[in-house]
Amino acid sequence: MVIIWNDPAGVVGPLIEVPVLIGLVHAALTARRYFPGPQPLPAPTVAVEEEGSAHV
Repeated sequence: MVIIWNDPAGVVGPLIEVPVLIGLVHAALTARRYFPGPQPLPAPTVAVEEEGSAHV
């Protein structure tokens, strides 16, 4: 009995792709420690004019 395998990429692809993607997710989660996200912006300050000061 001879079995002809016409689509090896359909099986071999996921066998390689899944561990690679898991490794990339692991690397991204590890890199989060070294590259933190954006820091929150400081609260805006409001300039208050003093009474009696005239601006020309």
